[in-house]
Amino acid sequence: MAAATEEKHTLFSRERSSGMPNTFGHIAVQAPLTKALFRDADPRWIYLGCIIPDLPWILQRAVKYTVPGAVDILDLRLTSIVLATLFASLVLAAAFSMLAERRLRTFGILALGATLHLLLDACQIKWANGVHLAAPFSWRLVRFDLFWPESIPTMLLTVGGVVSFVLMTTRARAMERWRFTRGRLTAAAALLLVYASLPLAFNDDAERADNHFVFTLRYPDVRTGSPIEFDRAWFHPTGRGYVLETFTGEEFFLAGPRPAGPAIVSVRGDFVDSRTIRIRDLHEHAGNARDWMSVFGLSAVAFAWIVPVFRRP
Repeated sequence: MAAATEEKHTLFSRERSSGMPNTFGHIAVQAPLTKALFRDADPRWIYLGCIIPDLPWILQRAVKYTVPGAVDILDLRLTSIVLATLFASLVLAAAFSMLAERRLRTFGILALGATLHLLLDACQIKWANGVHLAAPFSWRLVRFDLFWPESIPTMLLTVGGVVSFVLMTTRARAMERWRFTRGRLTAAAALLLVYASLPLAFNDDAERADNHFVFTLRYPDVRTGSPIEFDRAWFHPTGRGYVLETFTGEEFFLAGPRPAGPAIVSVRGDFVDSRTIRIRDLHEHAGNARDWMSVFGLSAVAFAWIVPVFRRP
């Protein structure tokens, strides 16, 4: 039973969602603001704008669990970092908008959504993480550190997002038509090709900046004395004692303050040696609620796109 429990926790803990507020939290803020500027906007485009920067992280998780070991986990993380930047999100928004009847207006909706998404992400406290607003010119992570994911603001945003989604979806009058001309399809394909090639151009820049501490994790020889942070890692018992298991699957021993038992934690500290971290700050998280709410939110967005629930004018 203990082995089964540890395997279950490992599955959920090795790769946690890297987007910050859950999908409903984004809808709560972004949908009303976008609707205020684009009054007759098709809600589906608003919802898509709410998740564009999260799409690389969704793809990362899909790759990691469908073809485990097929891709270097640190290279996969760098790819998601690059594709989740504001610049990459705008390229993807342009690709989607090529297929809309009103492409410039649709691009405005998606671009606003991606920008608001990243600004909202930056508001939560998420050690070792943040957003890139000026990449590829700057790979400095931006984070405002206003509140933790399990705090009251996040809960209120989640409830507000559910209400906003229900009201906006049921009151929408029509779906915007698509335009699948040869020119538009060619433009969309070209932009998708640019989007897909961005990691080839910029992964090395993100690694040199030690985003998500990828450089430190890739090269054990540079670890001793180096600072390190992890977001939502799994602290659990093994035959060698309690260890901190990270998104790479690597396990580290902790020195300093530790949870009393198994827990999902964020930590900041320094490497004593390549396998031991001396903790400076530790925050214990409240389970997997955020992950499940993101699943429900993404399912709701997919439902809005697939099921014809909109009323005709």
